[in-house]
Amino acid sequence: MIYDTFENVQKYLGIHPNLDRAIAFIQQTDLKQLPLGVTEIEGQEVYVNIMEANLNPADAIQFEYHKKYVDIQFDLIGEEQVAIGFIEKSETNHYEEKSDFGTIECEKEIIVPLGENRFIICFTEEKHKPGIQSDQHHFVKKG
Repeated sequence: MIYDTFENVQKYLGIHPNLDRAIAFIQQTDLKQLPLGVTEIEGQEVYVNIMEANLNPADAIQFEYHKKYVDIQFDLIGEEQVAIGFIEKSETNHYEEKSDFGTIECEKEIIVPLGENRFIICFTEEKHKPGIQSDQHHFVKKG
């Protein structure tokens, strides 16, 4: 998992060709001008999904994970919190292969803020819980 600011995004080039493509797109694109929905960068291999969402209390959200795709999260408007999960309770695991989306409970977590200029990269199988509200923010536009 990587948590950093966009000023440092180039430091992560060379990890994987698809991540390199995503980083190049991030550096060359005004992300705030992207329309809602999916914008393909390189077909279904690399894409960005811009969405608007109401944020929720942490206990109302499950940890998620992906087996095929790396998940890069960033906020365009507002500031969400993201929990990083540790020590899974594997008996609660649920995964849908078609959507590459699984949910699981974790016993321990660390919460970090996103907001303007920050991003988090969650690699496959890394448990994360985006969409957590803060005292000041209850809505987010994000990618």
